[in-house]
Amino acid sequence: MTGKDVERLAQLCEKGTRFLASLKDILGLFAPPPAPLDQDPWRILGVNPEDPPELVKAVYRAKSKVLHPDAKGTGNADAFKRMRDAYEEIQRQRAAEGERHQTKKGGEP
Repeated sequence: MTGKDVERLAQLCEKGTRFLASLKDILGLFAPPPAPLDQDPWRILGVNPEDPPELVKAVYRAKSKVLHPDAKGTGNADAFKRMRDAYEEIQRQRAAEGERHQTKKGGEP
């Protein structure tokens, strides 16, 4: 392999690297954003799936008072929204679970 061959190979590698980088950027436009590391709604809210609904609601309300954006000194809009979304997801999961149990028992969903 001559010096020109090595130089040409380096140029091709450079072009290939730039092509892959631009392809990655283009595909990134169509891909969903990466999920946060801690997206489990139970962990976000700080409760367990086995906890009764009353406890989950109490924890949600207590944290809401602290994290609400209007709370003096402790308000955090991003954390409040994340916690609220987690609570709503837990409610959806429990509602879906309840519908599955009704269907298994012969009731209407």
